[in-house]
Amino acid sequence: MTSEESFQAMLDANPKDHTTRRIFADWLDERDDPRAEGYRALGAHERFAIHNPDNGRGWWADAGAWSDYNNVLPPDWFALLRVVHPTWRDSKSLCPCDSEFETNGPITRRELEDAAALAFARLPADRKRELLAANEVPA
Repeated sequence: MTSEESFQAMLDANPKDHTTRRIFADWLDERDDPRAEGYRALGAHERFAIHNPDNGRGWWADAGAWSDYNNVLPPDWFALLRVVHPTWRDSKSLCPCDSEFETNGPITRRELEDAAALAFARLPADRKRELLAANEVPA
């Protein structure tokens, strides 16, 4: 039996492994986990947070403000990250603020992607369908 830890370890080792991310989404879906569709969308659109393991800094960026990098999310999805993590800096690139680092320590790739997956779950159903059906991440 595969565990969440084994999926996350594979993604930690290779954040660009979108096949594993999509399989992980299916595994989450079988467990009625609210992150499933978000991980599926991240995998389908080859999105992953930029993360520097040396200093624990990581972030997502708003497609309304940035070019098409792998950490760019559509503005409506990006805005919901602030709902999921209200202490994260509210700007064109969202990352945990300094006070959160002081309190909770560095953030991991897993925490960043979990936040994006949970933010995706808060999108309206028609918007989720649109994002899951699109070949590219629409703005």
